[in-house]
Amino acid sequence: MSSFGLSPALAEILPPVVTRFLGPVCCCESERNDDVTVVGIATLETPGTEDRPKYDCGDGDFYTGQWLGGLRHGHGLLERANGSKYDGAWNEGESTGIGMETLGSGHRYQGSFLNGKRHGYGRCEFEDGRHFCGQWANGRMHGDGQMKWPNGMQYDGQYVNDKKSGMGQYIWPDGRMYYGEWAKNKQHGNGTYTDVKGVSWTGQWHYGKKLEKYKPEVEKPSLGSEASTAGVEHIEGS
Repeated sequence: MSSFGLSPALAEILPPVVTRFLGPVCCCESERNDDVTVVGIATLETPGTEDRPKYDCGDGDFYTGQWLGGLRHGHGLLERANGSKYDGAWNEGESTGIGMETLGSGHRYQGSFLNGKRHGYGRCEFEDGRHFCGQWANGRMHGDGQMKWPNGMQYDGQYVNDKKSGMGQYIWPDGRMYYGEWAKNKQHGNGTYTDVKGVSWTGQWHYGKKLEKYKPEVEKPSLGSEASTAGVEHIEGS
């Protein structure tokens, strides 16, 4: 177990604001950057931190890494009985700093942690094939982020407690797009829907339902060419 930062694979996916903290892992600090709280890794080791051999936690979990007295502190790998793993920074017994968490189902998160929860900037690969890259708070997607689905759908915008809320843009695989306000994973407020031919309509939404007739943003299409907004009523999931 090296005390000199995380793996090259983890360093590659993290932005400069995070990777510049990579170095000898010990105590942690927080930095504010563009409204993103990034929990970093200090450049000097905490006095008294020591490497110890693999430790049996007694509940089926095993920890290999650094300690400060009786607390996990520094860089360490926790292998849990349920098959999940955490490899990264620790601070006084809690996973805090930059790390990688892998679940047995194939779910993987790489990024910032605070007191055992995903917090700050991170990238997550879900077991269903979705990929999220963005901000987290207290273990949930919260703030600006980008979600991509295996079928080509993509959302770029704001999240609140794991749900699309705020301003965001949603793109379908066939090129259709919605840009506007969201609440609890549904279009809510003012928004613009654009069909595959580039014809746009702007109007009000209420939790996925249109409240008023859409107004064309471009020249009104000829009869038979008006795009249907079917399928854009609301979007479930993250």
